[in-house]
Amino acid sequence: MKYILLLLLVILTPFIYISQANTPLPTYTVTFVEHGLPTNSEWSVTVTNTSNDKTFTQNSSSNEIVFTLTKGFYSFKVSSNTSYVPSPSSGYLEVYNSSITENITFSKPVAELNVTQFKMENSNTGATVSYLTKGTPYYLLFYIKNYGNIYAPVFASIQIISSSNVIVSQLTSFSNISPGLTQQIGIQWIPNTNGIYYVNLTLYKNLETKEVYIPSVIEKIFVGNVYPVVFKENGLPIGTQWKVNINGSVYTSNEQNLTVYLPDGTYTYEVTNITGYQISEYEGTFTVNNAGLTINLVFKPLVIIPEISEFKIVNSSGVPAITFFVNGQYNISFVLTNNGNETGYIYTIVEILNSSHQIVTTKYEDVLLAPGQSRTIELPFVPRVSGNYSIMVTSYNSTAYISKYVYNFSVLKGLEIIFKEIGLPEGQIWNVTLNGVTKYSNTDEIIFYEPPGSYSYVIGPVNGFTQSISSGSMFIISNKTITIQFTEILKPVITLNILNSSLQPTEVLYQGKPYMVSINVSNEGNLEASFIVEVYVSYNNAIVVEKNFTLTLMPKETKTLSINFTPTESGKYLINSTIYSTTHQLYVTKAVSLPSQVLHTVTPTTSTVPPTTTVSTTKPSSSSTLYIIIAIVIVIIIIAAIFLIRRK
Repeated sequence: MKYILLLLLVILTPFIYISQANTPLPTYTVTFVEHGLPTNSEWSVTVTNTSNDKTFTQNSSSNEIVFTLTKGFYSFKVSSNTSYVPSPSSGYLEVYNSSITENITFSKPVAELNVTQFKMENSNTGATVSYLTKGTPYYLLFYIKNYGNIYAPVFASIQIISSSNVIVSQLTSFSNISPGLTQQIGIQWIPNTNGIYYVNLTLYKNLETKEVYIPSVIEKIFVGNVYPVVFKENGLPIGTQWKVNINGSVYTSNEQNLTVYLPDGTYTYEVTNITGYQISEYEGTFTVNNAGLTINLVFKPLVIIPEISEFKIVNSSGVPAITFFVNGQYNISFVLTNNGNETGYIYTIVEILNSSHQIVTTKYEDVLLAPGQSRTIELPFVPRVSGNYSIMVTSYNSTAYISKYVYNFSVLKGLEIIFKEIGLPEGQIWNVTLNGVTKYSNTDEIIFYEPPGSYSYVIGPVNGFTQSISSGSMFIISNKTITIQFTEILKPVITLNILNSSLQPTEVLYQGKPYMVSINVSNEGNLEASFIVEVYVSYNNAIVVEKNFTLTLMPKETKTLSINFTPTESGKYLINSTIYSTTHQLYVTKAVSLPSQVLHTVTPTTSTVPPTTTVSTTKPSSSSTLYIIIAIVIVIIIIAAIFLIRRK
């Protein structure tokens, strides 16, 4: 059996390899996207497989060129039918398991030349020098860099000038400077006279170059005995560039020392201002006399330095506070000073915190202060709760200087001032205002805790009552209680009696006999008032008789009213009486002395059953009985239905 399998394997192996060889390789898209070309400009990309040198080229006037390539390494070149320069113009890419997008940016052709360095070298030794000695040959060298995107062929003119006279003049052309590269150009010169000279470099663009930005540079050099003048700075961050103008020539350094070689003479200098710093001796004069010298410069950061001083707290009399009381009026003040060297805003936060570190009072203050200037800041404070407090003052500014001050103190509960009322109903709200602070209460006391001192108070009026005290003033040095008597303005009272034909009170009513309802109305208040009294008698939710009365009562006066009725049916009769004020509509009262709604049972004349009395709170309605009957019927139907369902 195994020989048969081996034979089949030998026969089928070539077909397996043939099948694999015919399987196509996976391909991926490589998209080149151009940016910057004028609309409808034609451009092209050539892609070369680096493993077999197979080349593919595509042209397009749209902004995309797409290739379909297999895995591998490729080089590419980009060109266009315009003068625009592609970036990148060529490169390499690897196609591996994913598609690729390559962005190509076209720019106008520009050559931008700049002199990056001027150097003087001793022609004999190659050493770099800072001044020249007569009789010695030197190379005066300029280094020119092309910051553009095309080659830049230019001509250079170098002149050495002394006292407006041209000593040496040389015209030089040099080959193209490639984009991003630097080329050296210079002149050799042997000075024969000491003095100050100027090296003037002028670049002229080649006519074939379409757009070239070129500078002209003048360098000042010295020949003869010169001496080092060192400007030494202190205070600038490392690497900060700073400048000194000496007799119109500007020298630059990003190191601590700036050294200039000068011949004998008197010079003026000015240090260029640096943002954020103040310069000591920013201008002046110096003299070179057969020796060098050093000028020290101090750069002080422009800063705003806040200082908090003279912190104090005074009471309402302006006296420094030692003891603090609840509701005491205090004024916090301190002096804020700018001890820096720059004018600016100082931001100040004053926070008063309680023992739970909760902010009770906050104040923000932005103060513009010049150097050395001060400002007093004040904050009123009235503590409402006793306990420990902290005052935190924080001042800061844009230059990160911070000043803090913390003051801790305790607030005592204070003297107890009790306002006690007499005569108001339980739960009635009333109020007292003490020195502008109002408190409300529905109990008989209102308590203030205050420091010793003078106080004025106002007792708020309560509708329906007069009061024995409405306002007053006092000076306290100990606890104090003030009592206020409230008296009701209107207090109507009703009592009901049922009288028989002999005008005797009765609780037993008989069918067919006449009765009189006697209504006693009294004014227990302290103000004359007019009232409306409503009285009605009802039977089985139907009114049998009703009557309204209008009367005026003096304080403590009582009047008796009456209404007659004869019960014609046996059963329960409801008697209801309500009283209203007409002269003072704000005071509406219902009778509450005896039950104002008395339900009497009328029995036949032969019955000896005593009457029954109940209380009702609603005016009777003729439809109430019908609703009750309907509800009972519905309940019976529901119970019967449930019973039948359970039996089934």
